[in-house]
Amino acid sequence: MAVNFAESLAALLFMLLLCIMLPSNWMREEFQLKGGITVLYFLSFGMALLGKFIPLEQLAMYLFFAIIIFFPILIIFKKVRVLRAILVSFVDRSVVFLYLTIPISIIAVIVVAIRNLVYVS
Repeated sequence: MAVNFAESLAALLFMLLLCIMLPSNWMREEFQLKGGITVLYFLSFGMALLGKFIPLEQLAMYLFFAIIIFFPILIIFKKVRVLRAILVSFVDRSVVFLYLTIPISIIAVIVVAIRNLVYVS
């Protein structure tokens, strides 16, 4: 449960850092679409990297490839209205789960900390 909490916070912090670093008009227009594509793409890329062994020397090449492929996917989702509607509705529904899992994860971390304190002493 704590890993899910850390992943959720990492995804949120990643998007916040992107919002800070990029020009303001890039993320202001169609934030749900661009943010949803960014988070889904890079989380699935990370899962694909975890699924197979990649030597550290080749990691930069995979990251470069992932960044290059990201922008055509973004353009495709912006141009095709059906894909845009599906992604935006998915993002709307998944935000509810994010708001539910973060408090549950905080409670789980507190319970584990209390158990460890009780059993240690």
